[in-house]
Amino acid sequence: MSMGQSTSVNSNGQLALPGGVNQGVPGGILQTVIRHHKMVLYCTIATLAAAMGYIAIATPMYESHARLLVEETGPHLLTDSTSGEPKSETFLPSQCEIIKSDPVLKEALLSDAVKNSRTLAKSGDPVSKLKKLLAADSGKKDQMITVAFRTPYPDEAAPIVNAIVNAYIQDQVNSTHSKAEQVLNVLNIQKKKQDDDVETQSKSLVEFRRTHPAMSFEGDKGNIITQRLATLYTELTNVQIAKMEAKSQYEAAQQVMDDPAKIRQLAGMQKKQGDSLPGGEKERDELRAQLQALELKGDGNDNGRPNAMGRAQIEQALQKLDKKFVDEYLSVLKQEWVATQIKEKDLQTAYDEQHQQALTLNGDMAEFQKLDTDLRAAQHYSEVLENKIKEVNVSEGAGALNISIREAGSESEIVSPDKLRTLGGGLMFGPLLGIILALIRDWTDPRLRSSDDITRSLGLAVMGTVPNMGDQPNITARGQAVFLDPSSDIAEAYRIIRTVIYFGDSTNGRAKTTVITSAMPGEGKTTLVSNLAIAMAQAGERVLILDADFRKPAQHAIFKISEEVGLSNYLAGMNTLEDCIIPSPIQGLDVLPCGPLPPSPSEILNSHAFAEMLKMLGTRYDQILIDSPPVLPVPDARILAALCDLTVMVVRADLSNRKITGHAQHSLSSVGAKLAGVVVNDVPRRGDSYYGGYTRSAPKRHDAYVSGYRVDAN
Repeated sequence: MSMGQSTSVNSNGQLALPGGVNQGVPGGILQTVIRHHKMVLYCTIATLAAAMGYIAIATPMYESHARLLVEETGPHLLTDSTSGEPKSETFLPSQCEIIKSDPVLKEALLSDAVKNSRTLAKSGDPVSKLKKLLAADSGKKDQMITVAFRTPYPDEAAPIVNAIVNAYIQDQVNSTHSKAEQVLNVLNIQKKKQDDDVETQSKSLVEFRRTHPAMSFEGDKGNIITQRLATLYTELTNVQIAKMEAKSQYEAAQQVMDDPAKIRQLAGMQKKQGDSLPGGEKERDELRAQLQALELKGDGNDNGRPNAMGRAQIEQALQKLDKKFVDEYLSVLKQEWVATQIKEKDLQTAYDEQHQQALTLNGDMAEFQKLDTDLRAAQHYSEVLENKIKEVNVSEGAGALNISIREAGSESEIVSPDKLRTLGGGLMFGPLLGIILALIRDWTDPRLRSSDDITRSLGLAVMGTVPNMGDQPNITARGQAVFLDPSSDIAEAYRIIRTVIYFGDSTNGRAKTTVITSAMPGEGKTTLVSNLAIAMAQAGERVLILDADFRKPAQHAIFKISEEVGLSNYLAGMNTLEDCIIPSPIQGLDVLPCGPLPPSPSEILNSHAFAEMLKMLGTRYDQILIDSPPVLPVPDARILAALCDLTVMVVRADLSNRKITGHAQHSLSSVGAKLAGVVVNDVPRRGDSYYGGYTRSAPKRHDAYVSGYRVDAN
């Protein structure tokens, strides 16, 4: 046995071991994952199995999509401008909502492809079922709308999506035709009245010429009053036309006021360059974005349906905005109508006053001018109405929107379940779940579960680990394992601990007295004392086991010696040391049993006689191992630790409590004990995982076994 390496005791009174034994690997997530690798593996296998099970039992969903180009290219119905203004930001989203609206879906249900489909079979509300499986999204950089439909039946996706697209186009045609018919009815009625007025005024002018043959009418422009009269009449005529247009717009909007999307479309076609639509468009866009976000979030949880609470709130807010939009838009149209009425009234008053002046100054000529002006104005008004009727007819033929199908619904593709994404999610979620569970287990488990855990929690080196001895009810077999089976891995473990203790020296010479204790009973300190003493004796040392556990002595039972005379007899002055010390069957090993149990053990151990006895025994023996009571229940261990050269703590794998052991360590440090380190006892056997590669012929592995061998209670 080599003793050439130097050792020292650090500032905390802890033994600094050679070869980096004190340098425990810092704890962290990686150590936790390695320690609980089976948990991580099981979680990964479980999530992958769940993912594969979902793929196996999930109903496949097939999707077909069509793409539409929707442009605002038709002329306005009631203005002189054409639609050259930029497209409204809400135009395409509004068209997407129209595609998913009840009227369009009810129209689609009339087709055989939808009505007789298996997708809607046994569906109490086919419109709601269509909405659930239908998606319509607008492009951000173009005027394309993508309409997609999902169904469990691959042969039905394309026919249904094409039927919905055709229903949308037909709905737009019907909507445009309906609005054009309303305007045409108003214009035709007004045109007939105006034609009658032209005929009446023409007859009146002819009759006036006939009854005033002496007046010259050719080339006579009249005076300033008559010219102003003509100007006022022209302005009055234009205002009357504007009033009629405003009234028509208001009545046309009232006809579709229950459909906010169509009102918004009508308003978008009629707004002027640079104007903005009423009704909180920015807020509406934000609500639509929230609704789309909820739909994306809900994908896979409820077949694409968003959270019921969030969707209801957003749709209620959108309905309020639609109501606000309709009210504001009708209010604007009504205000325009009222404004033209007021202006007409003012112009009519001015015209009547000017007409009266003309009659006063030049009766006959004024009357002629009035008849002539009325006729010209009536003819002009009739021409304007004729042009408007032609414009409405052209708009009706072309349609308010230019809708072209760029891609019709074709062969469907499977979109759910996504095998790669599902398996990838299981592969990612499984290890993450396993790591989280491993961390939770470590955080909530108070037991010391590894060498790194001991080093991290206590700041002490692990001097060695002792394997589980199996079912050994015989205390002698456990206490003399090194002697009874010297070639076992258990005996080798005690020899490693012996070697580590030999290196513990604070005075350039080996420590004489070593107290071995534990935080609580049942952690294996007594077995460690006897086997370690045997290992030291087998190395040629003179060793004494001093049983100072006056609470529950056991060394006499291990070596099958009498307990009638022992330490308590000597300290009481009843016997000499020679009478009390008993040789064991192992050469070089003596035992000083406890003897009769005294009434006050702490006072005996804390006496001057006990300290003097230790000094005297130190001159006789190379090593004195003291079997001590546990630290926390009684003060005996702290008294002994203060008197001895080294103190070794014993913890039991999968049993010792982190906080309790830490408290015991602080108790020993408080009395100046020189803590050599920790021995882990009763380590569970895991086959090759604990002792793989360790053989008696490979001593180079011993240090690794001492310094870093895991105590895994996975």
